[in-house]
Formats: sequence, structure tokens, C-alpha cells
Amino acid sequence: MNAILYIIKYKDGIVLQKRDSTYPRFPNQWTTMGGAIEEGEEPTIAAYRELKEELGLEVPLTFVTNHVYNFEPPETLAVFIGEIDDLSKISLGEGIGFAVFTKDELHKIENVEIRKGIKEIMKW
Repeated sequence: MNAILYIIKYKDGIVLQKRDSTYPRFPNQWTTMGGAIEEGEEPTIAAYRELKEELGLEVPLTFVTNHVYNFEPPETLAVFIGEIDDLSKISLGEGIGFAVFTKDELHKIENVEIRKGIKEIMKW
């Protein structure tokens, strides 16, 4: 495993990031957030580092599972979940925006694997 992802819950939805056109994977798409585990870094430390870099947040994260995405090539990611009660705490450090998606809005996510992964992880 060389990457993590985290999902931040807000009320009855989750916070997703809109990637910009420079991202090598899934440019201009809504997606979960996360990133690479640096050499010698534990997945939990990587999750907190990425959370701080991408959203400027320091909230408790809980490891929930290792999830296999059928990307090309397939990738296993350590998955963490946290929660916030105030969107104004977010200070976007990467991407071009963020939004809260509810279970009923997941169809707006273009990437089928990401949509499927969120459904499985969140048990929606």
C-alpha cells in the first residue's frame, strides 16, 4: 500500500474536492481526498498530513478499512474518516473547490470507481 484517502463527514453528506486541470489523475473531477504515503511514513501520519495540506484541518481521523480501487493499475488505499461541524474551518490548499455531497447526489461524480468506492466505504 502506498496511498491513503480520507473522507470528511459533514451533516448528512461528505466533503469532496474538485480537482483542477493539472492533476495527473481525474483532472476537473469531484473526488475524495488523499495522497501518497511518503517513504518511512505510517498511513495514519500520511492521512493527517494530507488533511492539513489539502483542507487545512486538524480533526480526529479513524482508520476504517483498506479499499481496493479497480483503477489501471488497481490500487489499495488505507481509508480514514473524520467529521466536521463547520465548513468555514476548511482552508482549501489543493484543487479548485470543495462541496458537500449527500448519498442522493453521488450520481454527480463522474468517475464510476470513485462513486462505487464511496458507496461501499460509507455503506450508502
